[in-house]
Parts: sequence; structure tokens; C-alpha cells
Amino acid sequence: MKKNCENPERLILDGYVPKNGTYVLVEVDREKNNFEIQEPVEINNTKKNDEEDVVIRDYDYIKFLDYNSSLISMNKPIDSKKKIHSNNYLTLFFKKETITTDDEKKKLDDDVIVGYYALLKDIEKKYTNKKAKESYESAAKDLEEIDLELLEKIENWVLKNKFWENEKYNLKDKNYFKIFFVLKDDEKRTKELYENEGKRYLLPNIYNKNDYNVKIEDEVIGLSGNNMGMNSKKPFLENKTRKTKVPILITQEEALNYSELFKLISNMLSEKKYNIYIDYDRNTIKGYRNGEIPDQEIKSGAYIMAQIGQNEPEIQHFDTISNFGDKTCKSFQYNQVIKTNLEDDKYEYITYERYSSIQRLINGVLFENKLIENYFRGSSDIKVKNLKIKEELLMTRDIYLNWFYKGVTNGICNTLDKSILKIIKANILEGKIIAAKKQMNLRYSLISYFTNNKKEEELMEEIREYLIEKILLEKEEQDNWDIENDDVYSYLVGQIVSGLLSFSKAKTVPASSINQFLNTDNDKIIKNKLIRLYEKYNYSIDARYYNRMSSVLGKVLRYEVKNKINKNLLLAGFLDSKIFFMKKEENK
Repeated sequence: MKKNCENPERLILDGYVPKNGTYVLVEVDREKNNFEIQEPVEINNTKKNDEEDVVIRDYDYIKFLDYNSSLISMNKPIDSKKKIHSNNYLTLFFKKETITTDDEKKKLDDDVIVGYYALLKDIEKKYTNKKAKESYESAAKDLEEIDLELLEKIENWVLKNKFWENEKYNLKDKNYFKIFFVLKDDEKRTKELYENEGKRYLLPNIYNKNDYNVKIEDEVIGLSGNNMGMNSKKPFLENKTRKTKVPILITQEEALNYSELFKLISNMLSEKKYNIYIDYDRNTIKGYRNGEIPDQEIKSGAYIMAQIGQNEPEIQHFDTISNFGDKTCKSFQYNQVIKTNLEDDKYEYITYERYSSIQRLINGVLFENKLIENYFRGSSDIKVKNLKIKEELLMTRDIYLNWFYKGVTNGICNTLDKSILKIIKANILEGKIIAAKKQMNLRYSLISYFTNNKKEEELMEEIREYLIEKILLEKEEQDNWDIENDDVYSYLVGQIVSGLLSFSKAKTVPASSINQFLNTDNDKIIKNKLIRLYEKYNYSIDARYYNRMSSVLGKVLRYEVKNKINKNLLLAGFLDSKIFFMKKEENK
């Protein structure tokens, strides 16, 4: 953390967000033994987007004091009854309902307050376990002694002046009431005291559990408390074959670095910045929202994908990266191979030169805008109506994550090709032909991008141009050509199916009929299905196109497949513009 960030404390504090509640500073004049209550500060981080930002008085000061006074978690409190949520004698944090409740068991009373300060006067009593005591002693040796005189003055004043019961304070909301005792006209010394007492609490509690600690000479090492789930209820996580059962032991300084990193990540997550990049050369750690990618190239660094966990941030993904930034090494060209109505296209058929732009394109065209927000969500939390699209999102999201957020593309072409074809077929099944056309164009473009050739794309265009020339011949010339190969045959099967279905008088066109042709490799079955489809719709074929369709169907039925049917070209023929319905002037 310190190695890769010039000022981690400043960075953490800049992003630190105090919890909602009422914050009150009480100025202490030690010479006059006087306590002066300042006006309360209300902090509300849940305001609506249309509300104006309000400048909060003493906000940076409050952030510093609050940061150094908060508990690691409610599993590691100073107050064993868990009614007081602060960690030192300079502060008193509690939930407002502990004041307003009529339930005596839940109420913050004098006994709780006295017990809180009593423990802080003799904090070593908290650490009775041998290993816990060693951990505290290791931390305390570099700290100032507790100012018992100030502690007792604060305790006596608190018990005498329960000012929070005053009607001027808002106790209706179910959030915090936080009191900070600060030295009058001495912010510097106040900060030193808070930092000192914050470390007095933090360092002995920073490990997962002090039972795992080991003392080597004068130094205590232990198991990190961040993203480590070991406890007495999970003995199966222990390494039974080693003398030390835990996976790793670290020093208090290392544990503090881990803690600072997780606090920084927590701040970023509070701003919905789930993607974190560490730049080793620039010594920076920056967070980005989903869909955002660093503009500056990172020559050497690391990528972290984190999520909000139950008690702390959870690192879902970590990897090293090199020479990565939003600018792609190679431009991506989104080509309109299959013609679509440009007015229906939200995404342009242009050159894309940024990973963020390509990601938005794929997110919208393939996944109904559900990919970017669902890289790590559980299956039950992903709301996509089309189950096949959801299935493919779950199957391929790691591949897209590696590509867009780390620039890794090794061996992904075939996997994505198969996935996109499944999505195309799923959309056809639902009658979403326009969406399927755009997806087919994206498929061609991705194949060209990853393989560095446009062989499949160019083959389809050559077949189309060849057939336009032949099908649009004069009536007397239409019998003077034959199907040249399996590829032309496959494309024509798709064209005929699409053309015949267009004459359906049903309110919804059964586009899913193409599936029966895609699901078989038997040429005889395909021909029999074509005949049945023709018999079903031939009565309604427009006279202008009857001869063309009948002539081409005859050629298809006479053709003998030499190798195998090209399913991709059959699908392309189905989605492409119907050549039978073109006018001669459209042949350019």
C-alpha cells in the first residue's frame, strides 16, 4: 500500500464517507476545565440526485476524527454490550434508538457509559488472553500513555451533561449520534491524540483472531483480518499438515497496510467504483465505475475487481496487468455485413478505438445492457428475461472481463463465436430479427478482429453479390445458372425460408421455423422441410416474385451437397435482405 501510493492516509481520508447521523464537537478548555458544545452537524449520504450539495461545516476535521475512532467491526467492540460504537475515550458513538427506546435492555444507561470508560482507563484488562496481551503490548510500546486526567474529566462531564437528550437534537432518525471531544484552539494536538488512541485500538485488533498470533523475538505476527474467513466454526479451513495451521502470517505493519488498502477499497465501493487499478510506475491507486477504464496506459500494475461484502469489501478478482489502457492496441471495426435499418441502430457501424466503447457496443447489442452491471453478481440476482442470453452472459463474462479490463484476448475467438450464435438463435426464436441481424454483424466483426482476416465476411458478401446477379436475371435467363457449391446452397436455403415465412398471414411470423433447418445436418431432411414450407405458403406468394422463388427452389432441390451444409451461411441467408424481392436497380 505505502509502496504504491505516495500518501495512503490522505488518499483514504479524501474518500472516507462518515455514516449518516448527528455529529457534535465538544471543545475542551483544559486550563479553565470548561466544555463547550458546538452546533450539531447533520450528515446524510442518502440524499437524492436532484438535491443540491451542501457544504458541511468542519467536514474534513470530522472525517479525520471519525476515521480514527470507528470500530473495525461490531465483532471487535470496546463496549462488550455493543451499545457504544466508538473505540477511545475522546469519542462517544451510539445509535439514536438506544436513547429513545423504552426497552431497558437496549437503552444506553449510566452503567454502560461507566463500564466503557472503566475499560479504557485500564485497557490491558481487555486483553486477558496471553496472545492478545502480547499483541497489545507490541502495539502499545510505540504509543503515548493514555491521558487519564483528560479521560476522567470527559467521563465526569458526560455523566453529568447528557446533552443529547435536549429537544434541539434530531433523535427520530435511526442513525448515529456521535460526540467528539477536541482541544480548544489546538487542532494539531487533537489530531495527534486521536491518531494515537486510534492505533491503540486498531493494532491489537487488526488480526483475524489473536489466537492465531505467533511471537518471534519481540515481534508479533498473525493472520490478516481482511478477506480471511477462518474461525472456530470453520476448522476445515485450517492447514492440518503444518505446525502453523493458518495460510499466512504477517507483521502488524503489514496488517496495517492491508487494513489501509481495504479501507481505501471500501471508500471506492461507496462511490460505486468496483474496478481498481494500481499503477506501479506512477504510484497511484484509482477506482473506476463499471464500464470505465483508465485513460492513461498502465505499463506495469494490477487490476482488482471488488464488491461490497457483508462486513467488509470482498476482492472478487485480482491480476497483474501490463501496457494496458482504454486505448486499444488495434482498432475494432463494426461492419454492416447484413443490411439493417440505420434508424433502428443505436450503435454506429464505425471504427472503435477504446475498450470502453467496444464494451458498451457488446453490452448493448448482445446482452440487452446487462453485462457491465453483472460481471460478478450471482445468477439469481441477474434480471434478464431471455434465459439463453442470461446463460451466455454467465458463461462468457469472465472472457469479456479479461478483454475489456485487462486487455487479454488469448484464445477467446472460438468461444465468443459459439456464444454469439446461441444468442442469435435465441433472439430468432423470440422473433427479434432486427436484434439478430445486428448480432450477426457483430459476430462477423469480432471474427475479423481476432483472426486478422475477413474470410467469412467476404465469402458471405461474394455469395450475395453472385446470387443478386443471377436471381435478378430476366425470366427467360433464370434457368441458365446452377448452384456452384455447398456454401451457395446453404445461403439459399436460409433465403428461401426467410422469403416463404414473409408471406405468412399470421399476426406473428414464426421466425423460429429456421431452427428446424439449423438443427439437422441431413440434406434430405432439409429438402423435405423446404417442400412442406413451400406447400404451406405458395398460395400467398406475390405473383411478382413467384417465378424467382420457384426457380431458385427448384435449383436447391436438385443440388446434391458434396461435403456439408454451412450452418452459419444458412443463418446469414435467413437474416440477410431477401434477394427475391429486390428490384433490378438495387443491384449495384
